[in-house]
Amino acid sequence: MLNSVQSGKESVKLATTFFYVTDTTQHVNRLFYYRKRTWQWLHVKALTDLKKRNIIKLITEKIHPHIVGAAKFGQDEVYRTWKSFAVKQRHPLYFVKTDISSCYDEILQQKLFCIVKNIFNNPEIVEDDFIIRRYVKIVNEGGVIKRKFNEEDNSHNIVFVDQVVTQQETREWLLKQLHCHIFHNIIKIGKTYYKQTKGISQGSVISTLLCNMYYGEMERQFPICEGEVMMRIVDDALFVTPSKERAFNYYHKMINGIPDFNFSINKSKVQTNFNVSEFTEGITILENTEWLSWCGILLNMRTLETSLNLSFYFSSFLVDSMTFDTSYKAGVTMKRKLFRSIRLKCHPLYIDSQLNSLNIVIVNIYKILLLSAFKFTQYTKHLAKKENHYFLEGVITELGHYFYSVYNSAVKHKIHGKNGVILSPGHIQWLCIHAYIVKLNQHRSLYKPVVSCLQKCKVQLNKQMKENFLSPEHLKDICGCELPKEFLRIR
Repeated sequence: MLNSVQSGKESVKLATTFFYVTDTTQHVNRLFYYRKRTWQWLHVKALTDLKKRNIIKLITEKIHPHIVGAAKFGQDEVYRTWKSFAVKQRHPLYFVKTDISSCYDEILQQKLFCIVKNIFNNPEIVEDDFIIRRYVKIVNEGGVIKRKFNEEDNSHNIVFVDQVVTQQETREWLLKQLHCHIFHNIIKIGKTYYKQTKGISQGSVISTLLCNMYYGEMERQFPICEGEVMMRIVDDALFVTPSKERAFNYYHKMINGIPDFNFSINKSKVQTNFNVSEFTEGITILENTEWLSWCGILLNMRTLETSLNLSFYFSSFLVDSMTFDTSYKAGVTMKRKLFRSIRLKCHPLYIDSQLNSLNIVIVNIYKILLLSAFKFTQYTKHLAKKENHYFLEGVITELGHYFYSVYNSAVKHKIHGKNGVILSPGHIQWLCIHAYIVKLNQHRSLYKPVVSCLQKCKVQLNKQMKENFLSPEHLKDICGCELPKEFLRIR
């Protein structure tokens, strides 16, 4: 029975790897298998036809930018904003990084509701009626088939099931719900109930959006000029300008606070790359470094390149950010989690060769793979049974192949097409093996057979890559043969 279940799971994975599987109204439950390239062609053809018949229209923005000000919803938006800014800049720039103090707790409820109400009274932004659709989706998450009840509309790689629930609501109804959300948040502590009278709840599904609406309205008091950029992820804000005067004016306004919005900043978290003449207590002036850390990203203040920020791991133990499987499938789980970790880190911010120099792209990829090697040593410590070195060596080499597929896909689909793929599979595999050798050499007695296998693979790659424009010697010069300094601080 177990074998048949496992076989069924593998069949689903195999089918969804090569085909788009769907059903039709005409044939009810009969499944149809389309090659993914064929389905993509049908998808584009149908979309074009719907546009021609004016059945659908393109929505350019899910959220009107002026509603949320400088807010960015994740690294994708940060990447697009920063790249469009960075490729146009050539002169010295002035940076001001700030952190809003208690950004959720200090929100004035009445002011927030007035902002929301004004937005809802704008017919260009909010329509009179809404249709809320909820549906069941079946999704493959790391080889595990899961059933979810969902309200999102940006899903992919899923099978929709016809269990759709719809409800139609008015603008007034939605505004009433938001009023209740803002003014009547009930908190239970022990057996006692409390009503929140200041600020908004932080854990709500719309808290971030409401917070961004509030501070977006506040940011209207400091409009951005041409050649400047302002970005904010919830409470972490960054302002960059070619004008020192504008930078100081922004800094001065942030330091003084904005009473109308009950706004103040954490002065101990303010960073600039220029000297300020007043309110300097607790302020960090970045004089001996070119890099500024913001929201998990390192930004070069001179070249505007981006790099991986590992400071998160300096103040806590790496193992605390990981979970472990001690079952008989622990090795498979380890492999799946390593693959997932590098996929999440392989973002266009770090691998775009139009934004970053080739050396920085290589260093970023090397850091991602080296961080996975750190996680690898932690996972292997927690394996219920010690896997043989051939299995471990196989995981590492597969990791290199997988990273290239993620890198290749990101460059082609998110950056600048197939002509933007600079590094070959050999380059990525060499960086992966080199990163693991550097880390595992620190535990040589434990991983001696694995390192020996990796060294043999590296010798073969060195022979194959001699004719490439990036030789193994060049890659070694860029990455070095010792752990980078920041990795020595990872516990």
